[in-house]
Amino acid sequence: MASIEGDTGDRPQTRDVALRRGTAASALLRRAAQLAREDTLPVSALPAILRPRGTISDGSGGWYSIAIRVSFVAVFLVPAILASIYYGFIASGQYSTEVRFAVRAGERSSLEQIASMGALGNLAAVSQAQDTLVITNYIQSRGLVEQLDAELNLRAMYSRDNIDFLSSVDPEASIEKLVRYWRHHVRVAIENTSGLVTITVYAFTPEDALAITQAITKHSEDLVNQMSVRSSGDLLKDTESELERAEARLKETRGRLQALRNSEGTLDPNASAEGLGDLLKALRQERIAAASQLATMSAGLSPSAPQLKPLRARIEALDAQIAQLESEMTGDETKDLSSAMTNFDALELDNQVAERRYAAAMSALEAARLSAERRRTYVTTFVEPALPEEPSAPPRFWYILAGIFTPFFAWAGLAGAASFVRTKLL
Repeated sequence: MASIEGDTGDRPQTRDVALRRGTAASALLRRAAQLAREDTLPVSALPAILRPRGTISDGSGGWYSIAIRVSFVAVFLVPAILASIYYGFIASGQYSTEVRFAVRAGERSSLEQIASMGALGNLAAVSQAQDTLVITNYIQSRGLVEQLDAELNLRAMYSRDNIDFLSSVDPEASIEKLVRYWRHHVRVAIENTSGLVTITVYAFTPEDALAITQAITKHSEDLVNQMSVRSSGDLLKDTESELERAEARLKETRGRLQALRNSEGTLDPNASAEGLGDLLKALRQERIAAASQLATMSAGLSPSAPQLKPLRARIEALDAQIAQLESEMTGDETKDLSSAMTNFDALELDNQVAERRYAAAMSALEAARLSAERRRTYVTTFVEPALPEEPSAPPRFWYILAGIFTPFFAWAGLAGAASFVRTKLL
């Protein structure tokens, strides 16, 4: 309790000391300002705390005193007064309109959604980020400024009669100057995590700010659509060219296969060879059956029995047919058939490859057409631009404070440096 009472008793005394110090500092500053306005007063008339080191109290060193007063007026007083007058009474108010949007990809098929889980999804995200950067750079580009100047007459909007001379643009300004002026009145920001784009447009009437913002949004959407259409068109053109090449290749292989069939007189030499083998197998089985029957009948008959002659004749005929077929399969004709089979196999393989390539090209073309029919990338505006009611720029109070304190600290730094140099020289 004693410590609390002691603290309570010391507070009035602390307040009195602070009040006295503040009153003294205020009086000291008023005295310094008064002396700065009186050109005839010597430096010795300044309070001791404001005198430069080494100053002689009898009035010598007047040049230094004059330099300090002139620099105070030129470096601090005049800029502070001008900044206060300009930002307080002359600077034209600027209205701001904001729009926020995001660049999004269009609806995807189930196959694309599955692919988005892998490397293709990363590529799609990179492509979307690139589209966002393209749009933000386009907003501050010369191309957009020229389009908006032709549509809205930006020079007339920013050079109205009610705009102060420092804030307006020259109606006859070059396009390069107009682009630099545009970049000071249009601010673009991107959120790194989400990729959301915020555009803030400043103009000197609410209607101008709204019209410019709406035009920027429209041209951004047009740019995205153009990029999507061009990308889809290039893909469709490439797939159509690939389909034409695959179709030409398929026609070529089919023509060569047809020519080989006509020259060989067979549709399929493999089937012909297989048929000969089956026929030879059947003849041999029939010959075995006939020989078995002959042996069975010969057991109870004499060798010259008339019943055995047809069987022997049949066996001889079968042997002749088997020998002829074996001769055909082992002779020159077989070599020709083997060569034809090799050629047929090679052409069949080429034909199968051509058919698969053609089928893949057809599928790619269909996918490209589906992709071209729907918009792959678009601008989603989730904060629409609105007509402002009050000017939001310039921040007059803060600009006035900056116009006062900035030259004051500049003058104080120069005066301190001059005092330091003078002290070292004396």
